[in-house]
Amino acid sequence: MEDFIRFSNFGNQRANVIMKNNNFRLFVFVFLFTIVASCSKKDSGNTTPTACNFGTNTVNTNSEVAVTYNATNQISGTITSLTYFGANGVVVVTNPTLPWTVTVTIPQGKPVNITAIGTAPPGGSLFLTYAIGYTNGVISNSTGCGN
Repeated sequence: MEDFIRFSNFGNQRANVIMKNNNFRLFVFVFLFTIVASCSKKDSGNTTPTACNFGTNTVNTNSEVAVTYNATNQISGTITSLTYFGANGVVVVTNPTLPWTVTVTIPQGKPVNITAIGTAPPGGSLFLTYAIGYTNGVISNSTGCGN
């Protein structure tokens, strides 16, 4: 009889160990599932557009050069005001149709820069670039704004 009691106690101890292992496995599964679910790359549901007021770095030309300015968008962003340095100074373009591009000749020692004010929709972006075409290569700069 004493052997039976020991055996039945052994069974209860074993059952407790199995239950503890199952509880631990369940905890690990729930923990890992929570981490994986929180790392999802899905859009978080942001519906707020981004207000953009941005521009490229400014450089001065070291000779008379052709400069190409570009403004583009991704997912229907809009620009309400675009400003760049032209041959005779600052040029402002209101509500340009994107993509937008212009090539101008800039005199030696004059600045090269493009800035914009606009709105990027959720998931969208706006981009500005310039490319200075020197005889020995191109110097360019770009910037963007958006989500």
